[in-house]
Amino acid sequence: MPLEDHNQNKAWKGAEVAVAAKLGIGDFNIGAGGRVISIGAYTGDQMQTKNRDKGADGLQLYFNIHPSYNFSFGTLGLSLIAQSKLANTSAEGVLDEQSAWTQFGAGVYYSKSLDRGSITIGAAYSLPQIAYGMPRRTTNDSGTWNQEPLQTGFNGRGTFTIPILFNYWFF
Repeated sequence: MPLEDHNQNKAWKGAEVAVAAKLGIGDFNIGAGGRVISIGAYTGDQMQTKNRDKGADGLQLYFNIHPSYNFSFGTLGLSLIAQSKLANTSAEGVLDEQSAWTQFGAGVYYSKSLDRGSITIGAAYSLPQIAYGMPRRTTNDSGTWNQEPLQTGFNGRGTFTIPILFNYWFF
């Protein structure tokens, strides 16, 4: 549902669509999933223009593929993910190339079935976000142009995680 703040700015996070599938051939399994979020998302603007009163948020796209193989001692798997955000559009219809980015990640995991549950242990690493577009430029006190840092290319740091999941069924 759209929200409106005290300045009458409007915002809506948009809709989300997700699709996933899994295929098993003997002990080999492969799964894939895709998700699109922020469909129709927008943010309002205090100054309403003649034709538009809101800026559009860029879509966010996710894709994950995870092959695995069932051994006698448990399941070993791999997970590869790519996610991307498309550029936002201002209320005046100007494309903000600075808001677009892409990120990649990979992980491995081991899963073992127990009597009434399972345990999964893994390790994953995601690269920093890769930003697109022309770098923003600002003027300093002397009137010369300065390029703002961390606008294009890799932004931030990568993330290393070690997830441990324990599932237990009571019934």
